[in-house]
Amino acid sequence: MILTDEILLQYKRCSRKAFLNFHVPKEEQPPVKDFVFKLKQERSIYTEHVLKHYDLSYQIPQASRQETHLLTQETLGLMKQGVDCIYNGQLSYDVLGDDDREGFSFIISPTLLIRKNRPSNLGEWSYISVNINLGKNPKPEYKLVAIFQGFVLGEIQGLTPFSADFICRNFKYYQVNFELWLPRLFEVIEEIRLLLKTKKEPEVFISRQKCSLCEWYGQCHAIALQQNHLSLIPGITPKKYQKLIKEGINNFDSLTQLSTEKLSKILKDESSDTLYKQIQSLKLNQAIVKRENIAPIPSSTIELYFDIEAEPDRQLDYLLGIILIDYEKNKQEYYYFLAENLEEEKKIWKDFLTFINQYPRSYIYHFSGYEIETIKRLAHLYKTPSHVLQTLLKRLVDVHKIVTQNYVLPVESYSLKSLGKGLNFRWRNPHTGGKNHGKNNVGGYQCVVWYDQWLATGDRTYLEYILTYNEDDCLATFELKKWLNKN
Repeated sequence: MILTDEILLQYKRCSRKAFLNFHVPKEEQPPVKDFVFKLKQERSIYTEHVLKHYDLSYQIPQASRQETHLLTQETLGLMKQGVDCIYNGQLSYDVLGDDDREGFSFIISPTLLIRKNRPSNLGEWSYISVNINLGKNPKPEYKLVAIFQGFVLGEIQGLTPFSADFICRNFKYYQVNFELWLPRLFEVIEEIRLLLKTKKEPEVFISRQKCSLCEWYGQCHAIALQQNHLSLIPGITPKKYQKLIKEGINNFDSLTQLSTEKLSKILKDESSDTLYKQIQSLKLNQAIVKRENIAPIPSSTIELYFDIEAEPDRQLDYLLGIILIDYEKNKQEYYYFLAENLEEEKKIWKDFLTFINQYPRSYIYHFSGYEIETIKRLAHLYKTPSHVLQTLLKRLVDVHKIVTQNYVLPVESYSLKSLGKGLNFRWRNPHTGGKNHGKNNVGGYQCVVWYDQWLATGDRTYLEYILTYNEDDCLATFELKKWLNKN
């Protein structure tokens, strides 16, 4: 049985994904999403920055990842030569099985192997493994992978490193204590052995943020819908789910039978009242008002619906889109301010301000706090006068905030896509020439990929895709505001 650091990482994030990737033949697996490929490219770029930051000279094995045996032999050869740093190497170590347990072939691919002046069976030197991650924080899965790589490296060179090392964003360097984490590693390896040995698929659990980029999401979500799985209910976290299962609450019907007092007793959580309302909303398939005397949503004769597309890795907000609704003239029109290159952000910010200042009495509706934070960032970056910024901020109306503060709705989540779907709004699918096939399968992550493809190819088709998506986000916000006016 083969265990790689990639399988270990997948298992810590989702045991079901690790199981499916192991058991389903590659040719039958769903395609990896474009944004995941982009993340891999970003990791390579960031690694180059790390190498420059630490002034590391390095060698790269020539064998490909598919040539596992050649790559491991070449990496080991470079280690025996005592080169200072090895980038994108690979090592393997076999653990023999016995009558009760199947053997393992451990394969690790640390980003860097760095030479240290500590004797080992390689010579008067040894190596430490250093993994490089895109995440900002030292997540538990990063620590476990680092320990796994350090353990295998130690077995190969006959000397366990002092610590297992990894680097996160902003060149933050972390060291993991072997004594503390090695027992946990062995526990997880045994869990994985049992998981991969069985043919029974792990249970589905839909975790919206974690699942959104997974290639298996469509399949898992379909199963969850068929089962009416509790994880589809907003507010049901893995911990809450386990508490409910422990009490025998394993389906939606049994959940709806709970009183708010019983639910609170099981969860021991202050949010149980909101969750109870959410359950009732889904049961009745209708909105539930959270509080009395809801203030009417601000309205104006001309209204502006605002949405932003951004490239987070470049810290660039490249599209500021607006739908203008003029009730007196019965007019609806989409305006956009698009940075076609990385240097035009300042220009589109100035043009955006000029445009909205033509309608000083108009409210500007947006969804979530991102637009507020972006406006503050752009105003600070491009030295917008304080009084201009403050006037603009007073005109902003966060539709998402109004919804979540005042209503519980029969939806899977309170994202714009989910709420829009609940109102029968459908995003056009740019992959089908802008035709509406009733599927909300394009998201903000895909826009990031399209913008990168535009910069790389100059093909304006990608910009048209982004503009279509952005316009629909603005329209969905408009639909949501109309619903609020009726309720």
